[in-house]
Amino acid sequence: MCHLLEGVALVTGGGSVLDINVVGLRETKDLVERIRRVDVLQLHVDLAEENSIISGVQRAVDHFGSIDILINNAAIAGAIRPSTDVATGDFGKIIDVNLIGLWVCQREAIKQMLKQDPIKQRIGPASRGVIVNLSSTYGLVSPPGGLSTPAYVTSKHGILGITKTDATSFAKDGVRINAVCPGFVNTPAIKEAARASPLVQDEEKKVPMGRFGEPEELAEVICFLASPMSSYMTGTSVVVGGSSSEEPGNRQQNPASSNTEKPNHPGQRNTDWDAPAAKVLSPSKLAHVVLRTNQLGPMVEFYKSFLGAKAMYENDMLAFLTYDEEHHRIALVQIPGTKDKDPQSCGLEHTAFTYNSLTDLLLAYRQRKQKGILPFWPINHGPTTSIYYKDPDGNMIETQVDNFEDADEATLFMMSPSFAENPIGVDFDPEDFIKRLSAGESEAELQRRQEIGPRGIPSFA
Repeated sequence: MCHLLEGVALVTGGGSVLDINVVGLRETKDLVERIRRVDVLQLHVDLAEENSIISGVQRAVDHFGSIDILINNAAIAGAIRPSTDVATGDFGKIIDVNLIGLWVCQREAIKQMLKQDPIKQRIGPASRGVIVNLSSTYGLVSPPGGLSTPAYVTSKHGILGITKTDATSFAKDGVRINAVCPGFVNTPAIKEAARASPLVQDEEKKVPMGRFGEPEELAEVICFLASPMSSYMTGTSVVVGGSSSEEPGNRQQNPASSNTEKPNHPGQRNTDWDAPAAKVLSPSKLAHVVLRTNQLGPMVEFYKSFLGAKAMYENDMLAFLTYDEEHHRIALVQIPGTKDKDPQSCGLEHTAFTYNSLTDLLLAYRQRKQKGILPFWPINHGPTTSIYYKDPDGNMIETQVDNFEDADEATLFMMSPSFAENPIGVDFDPEDFIKRLSAGESEAELQRRQEIGPRGIPSFA
């Protein structure tokens, strides 16, 4: 189908769906040049920055003289979690890239297309340019609860809105704008996620064709919409999902979770308690951790200070502490006869708390340092950048920030040769990171793990 395309095509996310994949961008350039004799210009653009997009579009125009096709492909997904667990900044970051960034690309491309002379088509009126926006089947329906990504779904719904709006506004000027709504496509990250995640495996089973799509199948549809073969189509969206319906009610459901009422509620009449299940129903969240201690007072004061927590209830035997909407996250109980912790015994190794950004992680580190709470092990594990502490009883606590945009990317890294060689990580100095952040170095650069070769279990373990 690509032989039908003529002119200059601007493609965002050319390295992968992620527009930050520099290595992938270079590989794409090499692949395109091997397949066809074309001039390929690599552009490094931050889709969260308006000026970066404007500059990138202008560089393309300066180099080629026109923009005849725009493929808005770049996007980020974010972590899988419900809205109650999503920070405003994280939500905004995804909207900035996926929706506002796409809109700015579209706006700047339209401005250029309106300056260009119309190109005669084999049928129909002359064309000034074509835009294809990548939405998603989740731009039409919501994902199942276990795959909740509120900002991503919002952005993909919004893409359909701006596609229809601008398509209507500029149809008379010879600019066509359409959207593609793909389901799951077998990219490397999705392949790895399908191997590791039962939720993704369940989604594949729901597809009537019984499989996820291939990248080439999606590319053919994009080429069709960018070619003169779709000359009478604008403002529309094409679902490429193996015949997955855009009506939520038509999607097959797991029998174990098909009730519309809250499951496992006392008095639930429609629950089939004896239905066979491939796996036990997973909990909706991890609620709290209970620690047994023989020094309740110091432990309570430590966790109040360490987590910025407050006591929902406490007496001389126990305390319930929280730092968020949960009634308690940490419970401490003092039972007579409790002996000091044996660090060599079996049991809980550590508890972990996640921050929304590296800046937040390091700010909390500095604030704890002011209170005399010092870490014993800062380390970049690869999936996370982490700082470890110990409470007065010697229990280890991990504070961390995720190094990848979503769980699929983290899973892919954990299956890589570099992680197999060193699954422990690489130590770092928090003070050095603070200096480098203050000097303007990006969080992404600091969170990228430096490889040091094989490493064994640390001596303090």
